Amino acid sequence: MQGFGYTFEGIMESYLKANEACQLLGISLSLLYKMTAAGSIPCLHIGRAVRFIPEDLKLWQTKNMTGGPVELI
Repeated sequence: MQGFGYTFEGIMESYLKANEACQLLGISLSLLYKMTAAGSIPCLHIGRAVRFIPEDLKLWQTKNMTGGPVELI
């Protein structure tokens, strides 16, 4: 798919898969999925796939740095 000077494939390449998001955040895959299900971390649901935008994760991480454990809502 193409339009507006970019391709759908190019956009999808900039999104992180769950295992890549875990590496970026330094958390386990199971914790990431729990946080995703709780809606406490920014993500995109594309069909059954879950993807993460690196810039959104870095901003979220900065805003949520408290020195304590992550609280699941």
